[in-house]
Amino acid sequence: MAEYTGDDEVLQIFYAESKEHLDGMEDDLLALEKQGVDFDSDLVNRIFRAVHTIKGGCGFFGLEKLSSLSHSMENILDRIRKKELDPNTNIINSLLRGADHLKGMVNDPDSTDSINIEPDLAAFKKILSGSFSKEEKKSLKENTDIKLPDGRVIFTVNKYDFERAKKAEKGGNHVYLIEYDLIHDIERKGKTPWSVIDELLQLAVFIDSKVDIDGVGELSGDGMLKASIPFYALISTIIETDLIYDFLGLDSSKVHLISDSGEITDASQASAQSESFAPMPEIAAKREEPVTEVLPEVNTAAPGPAASPPPPLFSVAEKANETPPEIKDIKKSAVETSSVRVNVTLLDKLMSLAGELVLARNQLIQSTTSKEMESINNSTQRIDLITAELQEAIMATRMQAIGIVFHKFTRIVRDMARDLNKEVRLVLDGEEVELDKSIIESIGDPLTHLVRNSLDHGIEMPAIREGAGKNKQGTLRISAFHEAGHVIIKIADDGAGIRLDKVKAKALAQGLCTQDQLESMSEKEIVKFIFRPGFSTAEKVTDISGRGVGMDVVHTNLTKLGGTVDIDTVVGSGTTITIKLPLTLAIIPSLLLSVAAERFAIPQVNLVELVRISSSDAHHKIEKIGDAMVMRLRGHLLPLIKLSDVIDDKPVSDYKNPAEFIGLDPELDGTKVINIAVVQAGSLLYGLIVDSLLDSCEIVVKPLGRHLKKCKAYAAATILGDGRVALILDLIGISQMMELTEIGSEETEEASSEAVVDENTDHRDKQTLLIVHNGENEPFGIPLGLVARIEKIKSADIENIGGRKAIKYRDGILPLFALEEAANVMARGEAETLVVVVFKAGGREVGLMLSDIVDIVETDAKVDDATYKQPGIFGSAVINSRITLLIDLYGLVYHLMPHWRDEKGREVNIQPETVRDHTPTVLIAEDSKFFMSQLRGFMEEAGYIVLTAEDGAVALNVLNANSADVDIVLTDIEMPNLDGFEFTEKARADGRFAKLPILAVTSIAGSAAEMKGKQVGLDEYLIKLDRDEILERCSHYLKNGRRQE
Repeated sequence: MAEYTGDDEVLQIFYAESKEHLDGMEDDLLALEKQGVDFDSDLVNRIFRAVHTIKGGCGFFGLEKLSSLSHSMENILDRIRKKELDPNTNIINSLLRGADHLKGMVNDPDSTDSINIEPDLAAFKKILSGSFSKEEKKSLKENTDIKLPDGRVIFTVNKYDFERAKKAEKGGNHVYLIEYDLIHDIERKGKTPWSVIDELLQLAVFIDSKVDIDGVGELSGDGMLKASIPFYALISTIIETDLIYDFLGLDSSKVHLISDSGEITDASQASAQSESFAPMPEIAAKREEPVTEVLPEVNTAAPGPAASPPPPLFSVAEKANETPPEIKDIKKSAVETSSVRVNVTLLDKLMSLAGELVLARNQLIQSTTSKEMESINNSTQRIDLITAELQEAIMATRMQAIGIVFHKFTRIVRDMARDLNKEVRLVLDGEEVELDKSIIESIGDPLTHLVRNSLDHGIEMPAIREGAGKNKQGTLRISAFHEAGHVIIKIADDGAGIRLDKVKAKALAQGLCTQDQLESMSEKEIVKFIFRPGFSTAEKVTDISGRGVGMDVVHTNLTKLGGTVDIDTVVGSGTTITIKLPLTLAIIPSLLLSVAAERFAIPQVNLVELVRISSSDAHHKIEKIGDAMVMRLRGHLLPLIKLSDVIDDKPVSDYKNPAEFIGLDPELDGTKVINIAVVQAGSLLYGLIVDSLLDSCEIVVKPLGRHLKKCKAYAAATILGDGRVALILDLIGISQMMELTEIGSEETEEASSEAVVDENTDHRDKQTLLIVHNGENEPFGIPLGLVARIEKIKSADIENIGGRKAIKYRDGILPLFALEEAANVMARGEAETLVVVVFKAGGREVGLMLSDIVDIVETDAKVDDATYKQPGIFGSAVINSRITLLIDLYGLVYHLMPHWRDEKGREVNIQPETVRDHTPTVLIAEDSKFFMSQLRGFMEEAGYIVLTAEDGAVALNVLNANSADVDIVLTDIEMPNLDGFEFTEKARADGRFAKLPILAVTSIAGSAAEMKGKQVGLDEYLIKLDRDEILERCSHYLKNGRRQE
């Protein structure tokens, strides 16, 4: 059969639509396998229709391999839906392999010749032969020639396919040979070949199709006007001959009725015969009703408006028997995802915003002409707002659900588990989370490698798992969620974990470090050796792993996307790999900074915090260790480099001491400050010293020219508002250039001695507080864990509606509150801009207006919960030698909006009559008197009976004494005598408490702590002062019980 030589765009449409049919086929086949003999007939029909549609177009385009494979798969699926074959594992495996090859040929047409489908065809033939009757086997060997009126054979169809088509759902006793002229019947009527095929698929069962190259007329010169390109289709349908012409829009001479023997029957006679036995008009009308229902389906495939002429089917200079070079070489780009689906609502929004932008532009032009400054400012603000909304809407068109990537793991896990003789349960969470299309297309391979590693290295064999007291079926959980403007992907298994002794031995064997260096490294640093090129702890090389390649590529590819990779592992319990990715790469929030009058940008995804220290403080905060300059920052040693040294290619080791490195004289320059941007490059934290910090803004990423491609320090460039170019720093490249390594935390004798607490002293957790100003020079502290975001807004954007302040925020409304509305504190002064701390209260996001952000501090200062306590203030503490009032975010909001507490209360407060037959009892284990008072207060207010314990040992005794009454436990982690981990482990060892929900309320969080908590039996980690979240989760566990893995 000749290959299609027509319009390449039509072929692209066929490939694109075929790809859509194939995208969901794998999931459908796996679902069919799970359903077994009691399968859903709709599911099988959906798979059958997808394959049948692909087969229908193959004949026209001359894609013989695609046609043969889809035809064989269609036969199998037809037997399954007739319940003549059971969808067992063997059959599903064959169909999956067939679908893989179909997908391969559709995704990359150039690879079609290299794909061997003979094993697939043989497998399908073997499967079918076992289900055929003698008559069917005989019909397979009998072929019927379908001839044209001139006697030429156009199709050869075996009798089995011929009869099957007539008995199919859309088939019927009428088999038609239809002749189209691609020029006169399709192109000049504004149709495309694919739209015609789509029409036929809606009406009938498609048996075969073909372009008759031998019947093509002259396509150049004088013969062009009379030229024709015949396209034949063989279909089976219930539609009578007297109606078929109207449905197809063809002359009767082009529709031939085919007899059972394959001969052309005179269609006009058949039509006359049906008319001579026609029923009365009333009956005829009824008979036609079902047929008219099909008409809308046909109309939906009709061509677009005639005002847009279709592209030419053939170039005038082409010859019918000569395939143009550009058609022979079907480009891979024809089927790449160069397009995205856009919701109509989103398009409407874009159109609306574009209209508003035009109006605002017109207002600005008019205001500029009249030179009215107030009007100009209003128009500028309006354009700024519309541009931001327009940007968000356009970015939304590029966002795709990560489920596109996650869905393929169902097949991978199934196949690998079978090959490795392991039992694995796959759990997918967060499939609806969206990422930029370019990131979605780049993360598939890295995630696949991590999944394969978890299955091969992580999850043990069933016998080994049972011997270790585990469920023989391992669990692999892949999840995605949003966090602080990023997407977090976690791949967690409950397998053997990573043995650090093996990693250490391999690192020493490969000369990656010395024994002394190993002893000074933390566990996290040691685990990160697996990201080194060629590093593998596999004992033998297999097709799956152990080749020493992959993890370094995974790390490199993800960091190129602006992401980070972190590993937490517990031997015997499993491994969790956490990936942090930006939402998009096209427009990124960045910090602008300058060095020597040149401006640079740092992506905010890599920015951890900004530190400003005076020249006088710098000389005792910055020191030299070995060849590195470091700064002591909250118990950690942070490597430092100067951006000016990166530009000048000057190594840090050239500096003799910190004074030379800083370049400031504390006596002469004591008032000057050093600006340090603390950045994250992969898993490495370091400080970048710059001359000045300018502003934060969103920048459009532009690629670097070829002359800068080899500069490791720069990732890309951007054009600023004033037209100047700023280079975007490649923080990983800079760390490699300057040969930075991770430095562990300080563990000194003083730190150890400070950890010893007198038994009569109130043990205090360290809390991280956001220090802010409301009025002038009056400091306040907010628990950082409760803060969702910090925004900077213009006072002019605030609206007063219904007696309350609010701003338009992220396609919604953000209610605003002021501290002075509830508490007796200094009022916030008037200013053009202000800071808004965004947090959740009453089941919605709200904002607290403040004048300034001062610092972030980690403190264990004693909290006085009496002296300054009032609405909106839960206590005070001495922080940085100043009395600092601690803001009660929930108390502030609920004091001003009491009905919100009632609304939220109906959701999270306990309703004893709906949960159980008694008032629930909660046991709180907390050694800090302040936090115990806070927790006890709002739990009792929510309707709980509260039992308390000042440490884990006391809590265990209270739990044993009240085993029948305690319904849920809230425990701190850091406690004297028995910490939260040990308490939970001992409680879980007692069978009475196996189903008791135990929740951690603590300031100690992070993947490592959560992994350890999961190992001992903690159900969840919650922030101590997050009132709403604690109440909601307690309510959840009381109603639903513990989640059983």
